[in-house]
Amino acid sequence: MSEHDLPSGAKLHVTPLDFSEAFAVFQQVAKIIGLIEVDLQGIELGKDFMAQDLMKFKRPLTQLLSNSDIEKAGKQCLKKCTYDGLKIDDRTWNAVEARKDYLFAIFFALKENCSPFLEGVLSDSKV
Repeated sequence: MSEHDLPSGAKLHVTPLDFSEAFAVFQQVAKIIGLIEVDLQGIELGKDFMAQDLMKFKRPLTQLLSNSDIEKAGKQCLKKCTYDGLKIDDRTWNAVEARKDYLFAIFFALKENCSPFLEGVLSDSKV
């Protein structure tokens, strides 16, 4: 379980899904991300990261933000999470103040559920 502070000041508590549900979400997200092309050539992330560099991320970022399958996967991950101590459902986001937290909540919930599957793959360990 992890805790995240959201833009409104609310706290998101993320509890990972059970293995089979988390892996299904991971596969769905991996499939979508695999379809998005990002050209990072010439971009150096750091203190001199410029607005024109950010514009190179515009297309892939908007593809992710507008993808309903990513949102469905995020909602699946949110079903075991709490928002300021309350179970999350669609009514959670009705308050205008809570809406600024929605994309962050989805991001953190997806990250918590998907990243463990990549840790072993991206590590330097030899099999």
